Amino acid sequence: MADASSTVRSRDYWYKDGDTVLSVTEYGVEHQFRVHRPILTIPSPVFRDMLRNNQNFVTLTNDSVDNVTALLGALYVGRKAQNVTFDVALRILKISHKYQLEGLQQSMKQKLLQDWPVKRSEYIARFTSLGSSADRLSQALKLIETAQGCQASELLPTAFYELACAWGNEWSDMIPHLSPENVARMWVGRARLERRLRPLVTLNTKMPPSMWTTTDKAESPITILQYRTEFGECKARLRQCVRVYHNNGDSRVYFCPSVFPNLKGKLGESVLDGMFVLTTLQQFRREDLGTTVCGSCTDWFMGILANKTEELWESIPAEFDLPEVNSDLYL
Repeated sequence: MADASSTVRSRDYWYKDGDTVLSVTEYGVEHQFRVHRPILTIPSPVFRDMLRNNQNFVTLTNDSVDNVTALLGALYVGRKAQNVTFDVALRILKISHKYQLEGLQQSMKQKLLQDWPVKRSEYIARFTSLGSSADRLSQALKLIETAQGCQASELLPTAFYELACAWGNEWSDMIPHLSPENVARMWVGRARLERRLRPLVTLNTKMPPSMWTTTDKAESPITILQYRTEFGECKARLRQCVRVYHNNGDSRVYFCPSVFPNLKGKLGESVLDGMFVLTTLQQFRREDLGTTVCGSCTDWFMGILANKTEELWESIPAEFDLPEVNSDLYL
């Protein structure tokens, strides 16, 4: 215990009837919290072990005053997750993981997932209201560090994806805050996502793409032009015909020629401008094609974008070498 002159009692968590003192030393100053034993031992097996012999003074190592204050606030005040700020949620998640407060961990994960949703539909819906780019990048760096330390793998995909999308412009600011392993994940993951888009960006009507499937789960991969046969007949007066070869022979596929330039332009815009690829693809509307594409070819075009968006989103954990995320939670 430090000298009385260098000891500070918590203003918020020093209860006269408390029976246990927690001690945290930070920058040479000891900070003490006088609390009630059950508030610690009931939810935490770690605290139960630390206080098993009726010990009434515990020194907490490698904990900050802010983290302990945040933890006690959650335990005493019962803060609801929606009322906790991003930084406080990270502190509570980190310290509740250390002391194995399972319920509190799950509550903070759910709070963080509100702004960093792992579900594609939630991310797309909330993208425009998620804050400024600078704030998001700063939060992503903090989130990755905390989530990896707490084994909260469900918080990682969206954070890594957003960093990768901004990587070209902001890399010099990010590198000092990332481990060498995470820097490698950024480079490799971004390159892998772009590789998934490349067949569509470079496609042309004379050489149908053969390295793209409507979904990674397809048992028999099909090309974009084979996929066209799943929609109605092209009604355009000016249309193009390409012979598509199948395992069981070949067929003629008719389609509006302007579909490919529209598709290449949209994908190229996403890749070259460093935009959020998934959001850009998802926000494309049928009417954006104008009058140069017939209704059935429009359905085909929108189907291509929807399938590519789903493929990209599902691939994020694998492409960035992240832990696998429960599929029920991720999709």
